[in-house]
Amino acid sequence: MASGLKRVILSGVFTLLTLPTPRKTSTHQNLKTFRVNFTGFGEHFLNIEIHSYIDTVDIVEFKNTSEDLNLHILDIIQSAGTRIAIPANIEYHEQENVSSPDSKQQAEQRIETFRTNSKQ
Repeated sequence: MASGLKRVILSGVFTLLTLPTPRKTSTHQNLKTFRVNFTGFGEHFLNIEIHSYIDTVDIVEFKNTSEDLNLHILDIIQSAGTRIAIPANIEYHEQENVSSPDSKQQAEQRIETFRTNSKQ
């Protein structure tokens, strides 16, 4: 992610948290303290930490405000031309072809049976 792109995202999130905009709902009035920081580099990503404190004891209001902020942050990231890095793991398992003595003996018997039947 280029430095300019990082600044666009940080600026967009900062604006979302501080300035009144038509996109904000009335529940955003409960945001009391916030921080937006670029905190470091990952292997394939940049870490941006967003801390916002929602001043309410109503769990529904808290969840609605939190969801609204997260959706707006996704919009900011997508409008900057990038996307969220989603962690993924791929595991490869190699199957071993280790034959047991019994399976070897069974295979030899099948081959012998095939040879005997094909001679007849």
